[in-house]
Amino acid sequence: MKGRTVRRTSKILVSTVGTLLVAPLAVAAQAVPANAATGKLLVTTLGRTGVARASQIVALNVVQNNEFVGNSGRAFSVPDGRYAVIAGIDDNNTVETLAESIVSVTGTATTKVTLDGRKGRLVKVTLNGKRVTDNVLASVCAGPGGIANVEGYQPGGALYVVPSSSHVFSSAYTAVGHGAVLSGVAVGVPPSLGGAWKTSQLAKVTTVVKSGEQNAFYTYYDLGMQQAPGSSNPCTADPGELVSGVAAPYRVAELVTPGYWTASTLDQANPGFVGSYYLNDQHFVARHSYWYTLYAAVWAPFGEVADLRPDAIDFGVPAFADAGGNGSEASDKETLALSVNGHLLAKRAETDYGHQPEDFYVSSSKTGWYTLTDDESRYYPGLNFSGILSPRVTFAWHFYAVPSTVGSDFRLTDGFWPSFLPEGMSLTNSAAPGSKTTVLLRFARQSSDTGNIPRDAVTKVQAWFSADGTHWKSVAVRHTSGGWIATVPNPVKGDVSLRVQATGSHGDTTSETVYKAYAIS
Repeated sequence: MKGRTVRRTSKILVSTVGTLLVAPLAVAAQAVPANAATGKLLVTTLGRTGVARASQIVALNVVQNNEFVGNSGRAFSVPDGRYAVIAGIDDNNTVETLAESIVSVTGTATTKVTLDGRKGRLVKVTLNGKRVTDNVLASVCAGPGGIANVEGYQPGGALYVVPSSSHVFSSAYTAVGHGAVLSGVAVGVPPSLGGAWKTSQLAKVTTVVKSGEQNAFYTYYDLGMQQAPGSSNPCTADPGELVSGVAAPYRVAELVTPGYWTASTLDQANPGFVGSYYLNDQHFVARHSYWYTLYAAVWAPFGEVADLRPDAIDFGVPAFADAGGNGSEASDKETLALSVNGHLLAKRAETDYGHQPEDFYVSSSKTGWYTLTDDESRYYPGLNFSGILSPRVTFAWHFYAVPSTVGSDFRLTDGFWPSFLPEGMSLTNSAAPGSKTTVLLRFARQSSDTGNIPRDAVTKVQAWFSADGTHWKSVAVRHTSGGWIATVPNPVKGDVSLRVQATGSHGDTTSETVYKAYAIS
């Protein structure tokens, strides 16, 4: 896709555990334990011309894995020990150099070290013999999980690293350009960090980002390499957003190096970032093609049915996501209610805005037929969700439970988690006026909280659609080898709301209604 930009706040990113710091910035070093022998560390950073440059310094104690952050040209206190010292040296935003060294600090004296950008070697990445320079990034990492790392970024390719053979360090690079995202990792910091790639060595990844489900004026897209399973090298160089400042829908295709990647998005609205999408652990193999569709209808809360405990019903309230449970809205609100044998036990309004916990835990040891309802809407202060798809979803689970039989090993209640997957939607998640849409109906029964999942099978499915969210018409549902399928006769205008009810083998029922599930245009 043309017009790509990478949104960055700095050319040098210094990261320690739980902290992202942008240099140059005056930051106090981590406090030194009172009983530790204390010396000082003074780091001088020189740019490519030999001129001293202001840089942020991260010093990792390689035995205790404690990090200390300071600034070049200023001594800062550290306990005795052996340190991996890393800095990013910025030469007036035109050249960037990552430099590192192993330093031992003993006694109370000041240990001095110079990180010299003149020793840096060019990070060079080519595709079919041509340099890739639109955006070039590199990282130098140290410690378990790469807990201390410095990343440099330079459009145009003027990015250098100072070599080091020490296995305390690891390094990574990424280059973006020529329709490719090329990444690699290394033990230590080799003098030739980079790679010479050919098209035949790469995989092709095509991603479609649809519109209608996200309440955002921009949807950013990022494709970054991640640590491979079983690998001891945690270092990565994330290219940032491959697509930024662009409204969905759009399609982007990239050639990528083989390995494990994460595809992600961020949704930007006036309050800030209000949603995201993550597909982790995507394994790409050379000469293979991969196709992803993000923000496809129908979005709805995606989760697990309630847990039955000896003295309670416990329901974790999920966030809005696509039918595969990918992506999420920044927040939502809901009204939950639980009754048994027609008697209301609890009713509560909740929201996860501001990271408030969402869990509907209702004490009850009664035997009988329970009904759990969840009326959930997308919500974020300052945003109006009336113009997007799937603004509101309702659920109802009706099941028989005998809490006294659970014991200490709680189990899943009867019921299912339904989802809708309409086929043939456009890039705006719409169907043609007067057409027919095939909707796949899925019913999940799973739990990440307990392994005790009694069998419950779907025996009957009924479905309805509505053109106004008020008046409903039933549609035929058939069971095939691929699951349950409904065919919806689409109206000539407006939106289509969907409703389904599944009956389980124990007489339980599960119902879901998604308002404005997809559009007509």
